[in-house]
Amino acid sequence: MLAAFVALLFVSQEVRVSTDAELQKALKDARPGVTILIAPGDYQGGIFQSNLQGTAEKPITISGVDPDRRPVFTGGNSGIHIIQPAHLNIRNIVIRNVKGNGLNIDDGGAVLKPAHHINLAKITVSGTPAGNNDGIKLSGIKDFSVNNCDISNWGGSAIDMVGCHNGIIKDSHFENGGDNAIQTKGGSSGITIETSTFLNAGERPVNLGGSTGREFFRPPVNSIKAGQRTEATAITVQGCTIQGGTAGIAFVGATYSAARFNTIYAPKRWAFRILQETNATDFLPCGNNAVESNLIVYQSQNWGEQGINIGSGTQPKSFKFVDNFWYCLDAPNSTRANPNIEESNAIRGIHPHLEPLTSFTFKVAPSSPAAKVGAHAFPIKP
Repeated sequence: MLAAFVALLFVSQEVRVSTDAELQKALKDARPGVTILIAPGDYQGGIFQSNLQGTAEKPITISGVDPDRRPVFTGGNSGIHIIQPAHLNIRNIVIRNVKGNGLNIDDGGAVLKPAHHINLAKITVSGTPAGNNDGIKLSGIKDFSVNNCDISNWGGSAIDMVGCHNGIIKDSHFENGGDNAIQTKGGSSGITIETSTFLNAGERPVNLGGSTGREFFRPPVNSIKAGQRTEATAITVQGCTIQGGTAGIAFVGATYSAARFNTIYAPKRWAFRILQETNATDFLPCGNNAVESNLIVYQSQNWGEQGINIGSGTQPKSFKFVDNFWYCLDAPNSTRANPNIEESNAIRGIHPHLEPLTSFTFKVAPSSPAAKVGAHAFPIKP
């Protein structure tokens, strides 16, 4: 009886910390079922911890104790770096001004043993340096979520995923970025990017696919039949608002992916890009993707190739473009289709009556001809 009582206490154990030393000890001692509650204040970045292994019934949780006064981690090569976790929740923290990645979670190079069941919520990251330095870096992660996070002023990607599978990123905000905001590459699959906002979020705010060294793919390239290999597959971006950036959404070596019910407002060059950056003959070309029910509003001086850039080695004719609404703010009658894309049921040159709610969200009147497309219409089904 006593053993059962002690076990019950351990399941719901809380450890409260308020100093760097206390936090390091709590992480080192963490066992399934532990919740580490971090007091408000400033903490030193550069935290490194491996094997935070919870279970489905007893996850490990790391959280700021007060969501309104979250602990702030500053400095370090990575703000927080965690290797080979499982059933881990991290929430209510802030990471600022690090030398590398803000929050880095990976499988430690064990490409056949992914980290798994990772849930991130209410995490703010800002100030990663220019170059390949990401707000949140995820490598070899399976079954994960990123909710209500805010990432700004990053160098590489706001969230960079290499070989990640079965995840969702939602209700998050990305502003003033480097190369891209969200990138899914290295064989990533089954990821949804949903109801998030992007403001001046880099060259490619949403980059479905990319270019990855063969040794970094998860699962390994050689475990996938030649001719079926892709940078990314089954990635969906939906219900998002994307303002600024050189191209709103890029498909880069991606297959069987979709962009649906998004609002793309004032891109600097294109609404979409179709590219192939991994050109090995054993990889599928970028193709068989869907672009549906999006609202695209642009200016003529910032518009090229009728809004769709098509690179070599791709299969643009295999894309399904349907029910998209295109409007040029300063020259409505100039709205034209890209001749290299087959598109059905497109609406062009009709004013959508788009009204700003904030600097990065919009509304459309129910009577608008654009009422059934764009982020405001999600999750209406086509």
